[in-house]
Amino acid sequence: MKMNNIVPGINYETKYIVEEEDTEKGRLEALSSSRLLEWLEDAVVETVAPFLPRGYQAVGIGYDLRILSCTAEGMQVRIVVELQEVGQETLTFAVKAYDDMDKICEGKFIRKVISVEEYAQRLQKKAEQMR
Repeated sequence: MKMNNIVPGINYETKYIVEEEDTEKGRLEALSSSRLLEWLEDAVVETVAPFLPRGYQAVGIGYDLRILSCTAEGMQVRIVVELQEVGQETLTFAVKAYDDMDKICEGKFIRKVISVEEYAQRLQKKAEQMR
């Protein structure tokens, strides 16, 4: 698959409000790192989804994140993603997240562009081997 229309500089931004279910339940009243990771990954997917041909997706193969600050329930989180590098089959994204007061996270995600049909076939074969 050629990725001619996917070029560095493509960006995406989204916002969330931290709700009770987004916090470290029973421990701290702060945004959980697992929820932040979910939001970041969703934003990365949305960044290139409009540019991928039908039948292709970008799946995660790695990430490197630094949590810089905590975020309280009720605060808004703004996520900013920029595609930085386009490889043969891989895409590297810079990610940043901000709350109402601070930058709360920064890092990168690496995703591989795959054929959904081929991926499903490999997954099915693997599942059959487990039976």
